[in-house]
Amino acid sequence: MKCHACKIILPILALFLGLLYIDSRFLPPLAPDRVTIATGEKNGIYYQSALRYKALLAKQHVTVEIIPTHGSVEALVLLKAHKVDIAFV
Repeated sequence: MKCHACKIILPILALFLGLLYIDSRFLPPLAPDRVTIATGEKNGIYYQSALRYKALLAKQHVTVEIIPTHGSVEALVLLKAHKVDIAFV
């Protein structure tokens, strides 16, 4: 009985481990390595918040580009046009 279970479990385990290895070596990560954020003007709180996110994400090797706007309406237009990934409004 033990050998029969080993003949089934061991190949499945080896296949699973092989797929994990292939996934970790050859597939790109799911998270982006670059993010664009639309904020308000440079003297506003949204811009300051984006600077904090930039510092935090830099530790995770994510590049953040901050795009200042003239307000929430412009930030939403950029977001809807897919020109930025995140917009503070």
